[in-house]
Amino acid sequence: MKVCTWLRNFIREKMKNIIFNIFIRIVIIIAMTLTGYLLLVIVYGIPTESMEKHVQESCYIFEGEGVYPELEGLAISKLDNFTDTLMLLKASFPKSENMWKAAVRVEGYSVKNKDPFQTLLAVYKYGAEDVGSGTYSRYWHGYLLFLKPLLLLFHYGQIRYIIMFVQLLLFTLLITKLAGQKKELVFPTACMWFFINPIATMNSLQYNNVFTLTLIAMIFIVYYADCWRGDPDRWGIFFLAVGGLTSYFDLLTYPLVTLGVPLILWISFNGCEKNGSIIKNVFTMSANWAIGYGGLWGGKWILGSIITGDNIVRNAVGAMRVRTSSVSLQESRITYFDVLREQFPLSEKYAWVAVGALVCLLVYNIFRQKKGKKKNFLPYMIVGAYPFVWYFILKNHSYIHSFFAYREFTIALYACLVYIVSWGTFAAGRREKHV
Repeated sequence: MKVCTWLRNFIREKMKNIIFNIFIRIVIIIAMTLTGYLLLVIVYGIPTESMEKHVQESCYIFEGEGVYPELEGLAISKLDNFTDTLMLLKASFPKSENMWKAAVRVEGYSVKNKDPFQTLLAVYKYGAEDVGSGTYSRYWHGYLLFLKPLLLLFHYGQIRYIIMFVQLLLFTLLITKLAGQKKELVFPTACMWFFINPIATMNSLQYNNVFTLTLIAMIFIVYYADCWRGDPDRWGIFFLAVGGLTSYFDLLTYPLVTLGVPLILWISFNGCEKNGSIIKNVFTMSANWAIGYGGLWGGKWILGSIITGDNIVRNAVGAMRVRTSSVSLQESRITYFDVLREQFPLSEKYAWVAVGALVCLLVYNIFRQKKGKKKNFLPYMIVGAYPFVWYFILKNHSYIHSFFAYREFTIALYACLVYIVSWGTFAAGRREKHV
């Protein structure tokens, strides 16, 4: 009888905790949704005359570079000026309705039979007369919080320099902090940075959002690693917020990086936990990120549908079906292998040599360790596999946009390198020397 009473009380307490945690997360998502919406309403109150002038001054850059320029002649450095022009068209468009609806619909100039790149040049350089407007309401377009104020003062080329300064500042801060706390992570983090290709992320509005958010999340983890140690609930809320912010600022580029790379860093700071415990926490953090990412996106669809009366949910669901399909732009069937192959714009021989060397070093370290220590590989292996799951789910998107979606593989690279320096040959050598 006592056992039954104890079991009943135990289940009741567990259910209370679960319900409380669900409630807290729902409140956070609602709060982020309303706050994000109100902030967009505020920036939509800014006059656009100066913005249009600065977009006009930016035309020479796009005309000179083209739609998808490759910096240094490398495929992995390809810019997405197509989407950057779309973002500029959205930021500079003078609102044609009240701010409350404009912040949801996110209108921009549109010219018949022209894409955003062609439209921007037609409107701002050649003064096209047959100009209409189009909406893009399924995304938050949170980047407008910064892009609209910046366009008041700067043109596109100057904004690139501002992005460059911010990213270099954040990366320097991260490396400096790592050098003082876990200097073995400096090399993997630098490699991660180079693989992301900072030259491209600094010169693209489209690529900047995810990487800047990733750097901020990593800095936060390094600063709070000690005082939040052993508190997975706080870290869960943190990853929930990161997932929500990713949904808010990103236009579906390589969003999983804001989960995978910071999570690997988090694992390296919490490696002293029992293996079962840390794996459980890895899945918990990942679930929280997914809840934040999906929850805030869903919040936009529901809130936007209520405010405008448009069926944004149906539009978004239709887009999701396309992005998760196995059909390319040419209506041909694509396989999972096709998707993976497209992620490697690594036709350059040096890339294959580097990947081969990394795999060999990783396998060597796994087999070199004692049986009990091999378990340390599991948390890194789990997170390192995330890109492969992502590509399987979003076949259409990953195949078509492989020139930037390949950056999801940064997670696997970072997982391998951090594992090697933390538990592999180099770490083992340091421990033996210390003993």
